[in-house]
Amino acid sequence: MPTPIKHADAAIVRACEQVAHRLAGARADAGLTQEQVAQAIGLSRPSVANFENGRQDLPLSHLLAYIRVTGADPSRIIQPVDLWPVNVGGAA
Repeated sequence: MPTPIKHADAAIVRACEQVAHRLAGARADAGLTQEQVAQAIGLSRPSVANFENGRQDLPLSHLLAYIRVTGADPSRIIQPVDLWPVNVGGAA
């Protein structure tokens, strides 16, 4: 199972926390329990809880399934986050 990102970039960590919070909100707005979402996407309820609490990374396939099950607007879940510019390899 994926574990939380241990990334030096605070912006990435913050963005992951925001997405996790939005997932929990989307589930609640849809009137679904963690158990219902877990069953719909083929995971355990503790895994869904871990995703929503930012204790476990969410693979893209599960993220997309989660969005579909909750009926959430994908742009609501993954809103623009200020992650750029990124200086890779010292390039300007």
